[in-house]
Amino acid sequence: MSTTEMPARPSASRSALPRDILRGRPRIPGVGFGFASVHEGPWPAVHDAETGLADRMPPARAAEFRTGRRAVRRALLEAGLTPGPVLRDGRRPLPPPGTAVSVSHSGGVAVALAGSAAGFPALGVDLELGTLPAGAAHLVLHPAEQRPPTGAGDQWLTTVFSAKEAAYKAFSALLDDTARRRGALPGLRAIRMLRTPAGFTARVDAVPGAAVEVTVHRFPGGVLTWALPEPGGTPPD
Repeated sequence: MSTTEMPARPSASRSALPRDILRGRPRIPGVGFGFASVHEGPWPAVHDAETGLADRMPPARAAEFRTGRRAVRRALLEAGLTPGPVLRDGRRPLPPPGTAVSVSHSGGVAVALAGSAAGFPALGVDLELGTLPAGAAHLVLHPAEQRPPTGAGDQWLTTVFSAKEAAYKAFSALLDDTARRRGALPGLRAIRMLRTPAGFTARVDAVPGAAVEVTVHRFPGGVLTWALPEPGGTPPD
C-alpha cells in the first residue's frame, strides 16, 4: 500500500488501544481470535484472490479490507486452521471450506474470530470505537426491550448495538443461502436481547428455536462483543 493510502497515525490517547482490546479477548477452545491495525508495518503476503478484490476498491476501503483479512488470517492460524483466501459473499466474508469466520472493523482496527465449521457453525464478532448517542435508541432497540436507564450514558446503547451486530452475524450464518439472499433476517431492531452476567442472550423470529450467547468486553473508548450459538439449545421462556 502506498503512503497516500495509509491513514494518519493514531493519537497518543489511543496508544493503549491494542492492550485494552486484547485484555478481554475471547478465550474459547477451538476458536482463534485475530487483531490487526492499519498502523502496522508492511502487509504480509496475501492470496492473489484477496489482492484482486482489494485492488478494485477505493483506497480507504482497500486498507480496511486488507486489515480485516490480516485479522482473519491470524484468527485462522490461532485456531490451528489453514489460512486460505477469504473472499466475499455480498458483504459477508466467504471463508475457506470447512471453516467459519467473522470480522469487524472500526477506526482503522479489525478483529476476527475463526473456527471449524463443524464445531462452530455460527460466529459473530463486533468492535465499536466511540459511542452512539442515547437518542438513537429507537433505531436499535426491539419494541419490547428496555429503554435506556436513566443516567446510563451513551456507552449503554453502544454496547447493545455492538452485541446486536455480533448476534446478527451469528444468526445470519445459521440461515441457508436462499433465505439469506432474500433478506430473511431483518435489521437489528428485530433481535431481542436478554441480559446475562456475561452480556446477553439474543433471539430473533427469523431463526426460530435458536439463541446465541453474546459476551461483552468494555474498555476505555469502545466495546468488543462476540456471539456463539447457545450450548444445549434455546433456554425456556
